[in-house]
Amino acid sequence: MKKTFKQAVANIEDASRDTDKVLKAARLQRNPDSYMTGEQKYNLIIAVIVLVGVIGFFSIFVLATVLR
Repeated sequence: MKKTFKQAVANIEDASRDTDKVLKAARLQRNPDSYMTGEQKYNLIIAVIVLVGVIGFFSIFVLATVLR
């Protein structure tokens, strides 16, 4: 049972329409393409930078104390 490319595309389109019908009936929406907004990405980057800074500061502090 070999499908042609056109049949495969038609099956995918049908499945997409069925998914849309089910989501509409359940009053849900498809997930957006981007799971994080720009603000969330910015906050994550800032948090990582701050965390690296804090870890760096304490590691230098510990080294300075041990090597004294």
